[in-house]
Amino acid sequence: MFRTLPPVFKAELRHQRFLIQQGRVGVIWIVLAALLLIPAGLAALHYMRLLWMGAEDVFEVAQGIVAAEGVWVGALLVGSISLYAVVTLITYGLAANSILRERRGRTWDSLQLTHAPTWQILLGKWLASLRAVLGDHALSILLQMGLISLAGLLLPALMAEAAPPSPIKALVAWGWMLAAGLLDAGLSAALGVVSALPEGAASAVAGLLLLAVRIAVSVGVLAWSAWIAASAPIEGVSLAVLGCAIYLGLIGAALWVGGWQLR
Repeated sequence: MFRTLPPVFKAELRHQRFLIQQGRVGVIWIVLAALLLIPAGLAALHYMRLLWMGAEDVFEVAQGIVAAEGVWVGALLVGSISLYAVVTLITYGLAANSILRERRGRTWDSLQLTHAPTWQILLGKWLASLRAVLGDHALSILLQMGLISLAGLLLPALMAEAAPPSPIKALVAWGWMLAAGLLDAGLSAALGVVSALPEGAASAVAGLLLLAVRIAVSVGVLAWSAWIAASAPIEGVSLAVLGCAIYLGLIGAALWVGGWQLR
């Protein structure tokens, strides 16, 4: 597979992986990651199991979670939000640095003068930044699946119109979270690459504006996911498809703007 990928992608991916490996060296990182992510991962699997099993008495399920599982709920909330924020910022930063590094090393102009088309350079930087942290995003998606499962268990007891837990509802919620997680990672990489394309002071302004867009999308996805968790399966599928279409539109628009700037 990798033999057919553009040289820009392969060279950038090697460099991105080197940077990530350098940043993860040390016992402190491993201990902190284990203390934060292991309880969160166990909690995610626990609530995914409960959502899959379903329940006739949603109030009993909600009361049990609130009364006896505060530690697990807290671990899942802290772990999922913290990991999502860290991985999103790392993806954004790596993507932006893929352009800034070329400019600092005065190789950006030379890269543009090669036989590689402009779109190939842009996509290579974008795909490499996304592929380098795909494993981290996969772990983040798992925790987000647990979080949306928790919402699917609690919301029926809080909202009269919310759909009760069921295996079908679980599949809809998890499918949305998987698709949204992958598209969200792609959006972070796309915005990061585009933010670094302007030169001089314009680069800093573009970076701040696109980072604000990135944060706004994250907040919007949180509300959108809660809506899906509370909806009936058919309505949830419609919302998930619409959410994915919005994500694809944002990614496409960002990459188009980047390609237009490189002309």
